[in-house]
Amino acid sequence: MSIILSITIPSEIAYKNTVAELVLPTITGQIGILSGHIPTIVALDIGILRLRETLSGKWIPILILNGFAQIENNVVKLVVADYEEILKDDYQNDIKELELASKQVTLAKTPKEKFKASNNLRRTAMKLEGQQFLK
Repeated sequence: MSIILSITIPSEIAYKNTVAELVLPTITGQIGILSGHIPTIVALDIGILRLRETLSGKWIPILILNGFAQIENNVVKLVVADYEEILKDDYQNDIKELELASKQVTLAKTPKEKFKASNNLRRTAMKLEGQQFLK
């Protein structure tokens, strides 16, 4: 059996597809979802959502930015602040973005600037980590 996955961002349903399985980044660690999973709601952290396509069996990494997931009757609904597909061609740009994000953390002066810069650094590091699933 398959799982229906939908990713909703504040303005729209951004992704909807049938998948064989997925791994979610929760605030307490990763959770694997297979067909027939028990109903649950989990809080999501910034991290890599990994999904395995039903037809090709290929694993696809997607960066998600906080939110929650509802799992019930082979339907997984994610509501997240934002998401970004990870592309193999972006590796060099991701490294540059990580270096810049690191500099922004050291240059931040106010607590608000430090918070934004550290969240951006975390997002960028997760995006680079997701590259490993494309090889």
